[in-house]
Amino acid sequence: TAFIDLTLGGDRIWDSLKRDTRKDIKKGSKNGLSVIELKKDDLLKYKNLITENMKRNNMSMPPHYPDNLMWDSLRCNGYELVRVLAVQKNGSLAGALGLLEFNGVVSQIGSEQSNEAYLKKLNINDLITWGAILWGANNGKRIYDISGMAMAPQNKKEEGIKRYKLKWS
Repeated sequence: TAFIDLTLGGDRIWDSLKRDTRKDIKKGSKNGLSVIELKKDDLLKYKNLITENMKRNNMSMPPHYPDNLMWDSLRCNGYELVRVLAVQKNGSLAGALGLLEFNGVVSQIGSEQSNEAYLKKLNINDLITWGAILWGANNGKRIYDISGMAMAPQNKKEEGIKRYKLKWS
């Protein structure tokens, strides 16, 4: 896994990013994409996005995910352990990223993109990852964990994932 020290603050983290990464983030903003935080009322849109992504990748949906019970159970006693950031374009979801937060550590738990974003190569991943990092830095979190990569990649897909995730840390 790769870690980012969120206590540095958004400006210092931004300055530490590679030029190409900053360029990709800015490109997303110029393409009319924006990062928002989804609310409980957005669960159906989020579920539809996950379903679209799973079908494109020939995978099946886990049962009852996401649903109101899951949402509420991860938001109890004043804690919000999970949240979802999304990239939207013209009011439609182009992608989403699940975040799990505990004890100041924010971890990615899922990344989805719409068929349109995938086919048009909107490159939403840089923008949404930056949005998540900035959210963590602005909300007093300590570490951003870009989890889920093979340290010894076995194929081109795993190599690409590792390269993408290491570019942030």
